[in-house]
Amino acid sequence: MPRTIDYGLTIVVLDLDEEDKGEGRMAIGVKLKLDMDNKQLEIENFSSEPVRLTNVRKTS
Repeated sequence: MPRTIDYGLTIVVLDLDEEDKGEGRMAIGVKLKLDMDNKQLEIENFSSEPVRLTNVRKTS
């Protein structure tokens, strides 16, 4: 069974510079976990095969 059926979230992280150009990562089928002690939202399995995004830029 595909992971996206169990975990239907996709996370996209973009790192843009002052000229709105950069790169990023995208992970499909991630699981989120709420850490109440540290008041943080954790992404489980994010490092398992993220898609690398290159030449990202902001457009109007």
